Amino acid sequence: MELRPWQLLPDEMRTKEVRKYYNILMKHRMWLEMKRVLDVIVAGIMLAVLIIPMGIIALAIRLDSPGPVFFRQARVTQYGRITAADNTSGYKVSITAPKGAVLYVNSEYIGTVPCSFDKSSGKKTITLSQNGYNTVSYTISIANTAGDLTYAFPEMISGGTQETTTQVQVPTVTPATTKSSTKQSTKRR
Repeated sequence: MELRPWQLLPDEMRTKEVRKYYNILMKHRMWLEMKRVLDVIVAGIMLAVLIIPMGIIALAIRLDSPGPVFFRQARVTQYGRITAADNTSGYKVSITAPKGAVLYVNSEYIGTVPCSFDKSSGKKTITLSQNGYNTVSYTISIANTAGDLTYAFPEMISGGTQETTTQVQVPTVTPATTKSSTKQSTKRR
């Protein structure tokens, strides 16, 4: 346990009331350091003993239930800040058009349209490629919200060259849909 010198504490903490408890901690400093070492050793031993059963349980949950092994939700901190929580786990983004095009998301091969990929929030570069057509790229922004998304991009323009063009045209987006009966029943608390 690290105890900062009194002078390095923030001004709002250097009060008469805090000083009383600070002095008590300083008296027991050696014992607190030994306790910290013991805590780390015991935690390491417990981790070594329990890692295999925890892995088996996580695998059983993953195989039995859709969605993540660990459920995360938004939390408000002591100072009113909302911690980042991923609300996109377990949901899919489906691409339904143009049929037959090869789909890449952030330069990673996904499959032939129609197909889908796991939803994760952030900006994604969608690249569609097909023989005899110009390769096109779109940039989409996926919000950190619950629900599946469906995109239908415009039909590709035929052309003899394999040039890549970045499209400004907005694809058709089906609003996020949630499977309320199945998603809520599988959430862990």
